[in-house]
Amino acid sequence: ESCLVYGDEDCDGQVNEEGTGCACPPGAVEKCYSGPAGTAGVGVCKAGSRTCNFEGSSWGPCEGEVLPSQEYCFTPDDDDCNGSNLVCSGATDVCGPNGTCVTPCDPLLLGTSYIGCEYYPTVTTNSQLGSKAAPGASGFHFAVAIANTDSKSATYTITRGTAYTTSGTVAANSVQIVQLPWVTELANPSSYVSLVSRNSTGAGAYRLVASRPVTVYQYNPLEYSSGGGYSYTNDASLLLPVNAWRSTYRVAARNTWSGYPGFYAVVASQDATSVTLSPSATGAIIRAGGGVASNGTGTVSLNRGDVLQVMSASGGGGPDISDVTGTYVSSTKPVQVFGGHDCTDIPWNVTWCDHIEESMFPIETLSTEYFVGAPWIGVNSVKANQVRIVAMDGATTLTYDPPQSGAPTSIAAAGRYVEFQTSGVFRITGSGRILVAQYMIGQAAGGNTGDPAMALAVTSQQYRTNYLFHAPTNYEANFVNVMAPTGASVTLDGAAVTGFTAIGSTGFGIARVQLPNTNLGNHRILSNMPAGISVYGYGQYTSYWYPG
Repeated sequence: ESCLVYGDEDCDGQVNEEGTGCACPPGAVEKCYSGPAGTAGVGVCKAGSRTCNFEGSSWGPCEGEVLPSQEYCFTPDDDDCNGSNLVCSGATDVCGPNGTCVTPCDPLLLGTSYIGCEYYPTVTTNSQLGSKAAPGASGFHFAVAIANTDSKSATYTITRGTAYTTSGTVAANSVQIVQLPWVTELANPSSYVSLVSRNSTGAGAYRLVASRPVTVYQYNPLEYSSGGGYSYTNDASLLLPVNAWRSTYRVAARNTWSGYPGFYAVVASQDATSVTLSPSATGAIIRAGGGVASNGTGTVSLNRGDVLQVMSASGGGGPDISDVTGTYVSSTKPVQVFGGHDCTDIPWNVTWCDHIEESMFPIETLSTEYFVGAPWIGVNSVKANQVRIVAMDGATTLTYDPPQSGAPTSIAAAGRYVEFQTSGVFRITGSGRILVAQYMIGQAAGGNTGDPAMALAVTSQQYRTNYLFHAPTNYEANFVNVMAPTGASVTLDGAAVTGFTAIGSTGFGIARVQLPNTNLGNHRILSNMPAGISVYGYGQYTSYWYPG
């Protein structure tokens, strides 16, 4: 029954008079708004309109209105209609994954990036430095390089339990070197016994916390020469931030050499972290201690900042059969793992020995393909390296582009490894995930400079377009290898990097560049396509090497 018609259309005995009982004037249009009072006309919010139906029985929907919604930092509008736009500033000055303001160090923003805000620099065994110049004496320092690629400065604080603290600022787009006291029980452990170095006693690892995401490298030690003396036993490591730590690793190290141990070190960032050790086929000859048995097994509880350093014992043979490479480390909470050697010859029968170390990549972050390039000595001259490939996923086949004469083509099982010496540049591809370590050979093995050093290859899936890094200026020479897609535009300290040579049929090329001793040893590489770098330097009977 229409309110507009006179009559009793629905036969209920009631006769309407024209227009009587209409809910609204048929066809009438009026403004409408269903949002909170006071928000219409503020920001993006506005009223809509509604129309009365032709029977006059009801209003239609409110069309065209804009109501308050979640405010996002990536839009220029006042979306929640409160009279102001969301602009990130101060401590919360970054737009997060959900569009809201977060701190630059918010875990959701960092994700699994190799740039972060919390790091654990860790002294590892380097006993021969202690025998030549007591750690910290004669100007040989354990140190970190903090690289800030952001356009804003970053503050940092470094602590070691309650025993040590320091703080400072890293300017925008710069690198800051910070020297840190040695931790003697880790740098020069008595009888090379495996041990837990406890943060609660003032030992263990350092904790570095930055206000903005940074990249951190550590040097053990930083200097090659100081006060007329020489260290003779150096290396450097890329550190992983806590946001990139995981709970499963396999170790890359070296065989026990002349009684000096290979090692791995496990660092916790959370209390009550339980670490379980499963030795590889070559890793079951261990100097027992710290909860680790002589067969390499053990479950050890660590608190934040604690370090478990496990040392290999002598098993005999040349090279020694004892090698912790391939050992499986698992934990109930994420940890950091280092692998290396106190002092080793590479190859095992070529003098002289040198400390090596590198921070291991978690198994979850490993890939099936890597680019490998031997280090440069100078123009048209390379220094051979030994390439060690560790299988993660069981029996693994290997291919090389371009093909490498004499290179192994298979690994028998997870935790096993193969190794060969090469001066080549190539891509390794595995049928399963692999860890690829590169070891610089000793001075007497060729090149008349440098000595053993260790670096890990980084998969091209994790290459970046922006690197800030440090090359100590008191070395005889420093270099950077750059792996980039063909046609990429790459600059080093603002100058174009040229001279790329193709790597087989991969579509990538390599350029090796000697670094000038400018800007206090700090350098920047920019690329318009993701590229990889590795940085290394030479002294007489020593060297360092680390990946970017």
